[in-house]
Amino acid sequence: GKSEKRVVLVYVPYPSLKSAQKLHYKIVNEIQKRKNIQAFITAKRNILSKWIKVHKSQTRPRNRCLTAVFDNLLDDLIIPGNITARRIRHKLNGRLQYKIWINEENKQYLEE
Repeated sequence: GKSEKRVVLVYVPYPSLKSAQKLHYKIVNEIQKRKNIQAFITAKRNILSKWIKVHKSQTRPRNRCLTAVFDNLLDDLIIPGNITARRIRHKLNGRLQYKIWINEENKQYLEE
C-alpha cells in the first residue's frame, strides 16, 4: 500500500522568497536535524476568483490564477532542480495528468 510521510511546508511571504531560497540548504537541513522530517520552502501566494471584480473591465493577473499558483508551487518544491519539460494529458473522465521532467543535476538531492 501507500506509505504516509510527514513533511513540513514553510510558507514565506512572496517578496522574501528569493532570499529564503538562497538559504534553502541551511534552513531545510536545520529543520530536518531538529524535527527528523522532510521540509520544503514555498511562497504564500493568493488565488483570485475568476468572477469577483470591482469593475467589469478588470482582468485577473496571470500569476494569481489557479494553474499559475499550482505551477509555481511545484517549482518551489523542487528548488535545487528545475523543470525542463511539462506535459498535460487530458483523460476521458475529465481528470488531468501532469508529466514533469526534472533536470539531472540535483537528482540525488531530489530523491532523498
